[in-house]
Amino acid sequence: AFIRALTVLVISCPCAVGIAVPLARVAGISMAGSHGILPRNFSAFDKARRLSAIVFDKTGTLTRGAWVLKRIFTVGAFTEAETLSMAAGIEAHSDHPIAEEIRDFAGRRGVPWAKVLGVRAMEGGLSGDFNGHALKFGSGPFLREEFRTMTGGGLAVLPIENGDASHVYMSLGGRPAAIFEFGDDLKDHASEAVNRLKEMGFLTVLLSGDGDRTTRIIGDRAGVHESHGDMGPWEKAQFVRRLQARGFKVAMAGDGINDALALSQSDLGIAVHSGGHLGREVADVTLMRGEPGQVLDFLYLARRVNRKVFQNLLFSFLYNLVAI
Repeated sequence: AFIRALTVLVISCPCAVGIAVPLARVAGISMAGSHGILPRNFSAFDKARRLSAIVFDKTGTLTRGAWVLKRIFTVGAFTEAETLSMAAGIEAHSDHPIAEEIRDFAGRRGVPWAKVLGVRAMEGGLSGDFNGHALKFGSGPFLREEFRTMTGGGLAVLPIENGDASHVYMSLGGRPAAIFEFGDDLKDHASEAVNRLKEMGFLTVLLSGDGDRTTRIIGDRAGVHESHGDMGPWEKAQFVRRLQARGFKVAMAGDGINDALALSQSDLGIAVHSGGHLGREVADVTLMRGEPGQVLDFLYLARRVNRKVFQNLLFSFLYNLVAI
């Protein structure tokens, strides 16, 4: 009786169960790495199983993030060279794609950078001091008060939210100075990836700090269910929280530090490699190639891993049952 009792204990020892789950997940992480996907932990596979909504950041995630400065619309007595010089000066030490394009554009035009003092990063833009006057450069909401003072005639000649272009605004001494128009294109196969996610039953959403009209145009081209612009880091996180309150399990895909709050709030954070370190630190998964299709690749892989975990557990219990 003692020997038989010991035999039952040895057979029912959960060794097979203990191996079944981590072995499948280790194999999944290895396979993910070969596809340029880096899960930070085993739980990423289990989180992917419960998802019902995918939220994308726009710039650098669904779009290329390769900002191209198309035009500069000056206001009043300001010239294009003056506003470009001030923009390059206030963006002198920024690593944002907009800053890099402005500096490159000024270099191609032979425009020297203005000396801007006391540059401070704020939500929605930058502020500094140029020749004793307050210089501000950023999004529409960031300079809402300055541009609200413009006359109807002044506004009529400026392309506010023109097509799928994005705009960055500048003021000096509380007066509107210029509007910089940038263009950005969807990444290859972005719309195909979004359509496939929709076919799989996911709610797809596009969020951006750019203007609402611009974001909606890009969202229509990508084929997402919803598009929302003028979203700062806090608004993005709040939007994710509202989706969760409605019962959705949310994955957030973003590429920049401004997405870190939303990535942290989401049920599964997906960082695109082109973003800052903070975004990658709070994310569960990093897409090294930065392609929207890699979101699909990870979801497919997670399904295979979870299916294999269930299969391993099933056979482990069957083995114990038959042996006992």
